[in-house]
Amino acid sequence: MADAQAKRALEVDLLEEDRKKSKHEKKEERKKEKKERKAEKKAKKERKEEEAEHWRAKIANTPQRPQMDTRVMVSPPRKETIKTYSEARSSTSRNIESMPASNEDRLQTAESDINTLFKDTDVLFSGMKQMQKQQNYLMQRDNNQARKEANMQAVISNWPAQAQEQTETES
Repeated sequence: MADAQAKRALEVDLLEEDRKKSKHEKKEERKKEKKERKAEKKAKKERKEEEAEHWRAKIANTPQRPQMDTRVMVSPPRKETIKTYSEARSSTSRNIESMPASNEDRLQTAESDINTLFKDTDVLFSGMKQMQKQQNYLMQRDNNQARKEANMQAVISNWPAQAQEQTETES
């Protein structure tokens, strides 16, 4: 009981303090609140722009597919990469004369081959991510379409067994 009275007294005190404030002080408080809201909106807008810029950069780095944009031609896999990969797999078929003479040369060619393989796998993974995004979009579109079709149908239960479908004709 005493807590309720103390709470009520506090509320009354706060109301009286608010009434005691001049119109000028209230106006200043409203201006301050308005500035804070504007600053929050501006910060939110800037965050959205940064995020959009980030995704634009990501999209720019993904390879284009011919079915997506016919103006951009996609080059086939590099012959050097395929050749390097096939040489790495079949070590028995290597020609000793074609190999570099020193260990440093061998190390440099191996590193360059590894770097090209890493670059190609990055391209492949980004292509896979793009395909996954396309699949997700198509699945969502099909799901929405199925939901719309289901909303347009009526399901009637406990239909009599002897009842038949009839078409009404206006006479």
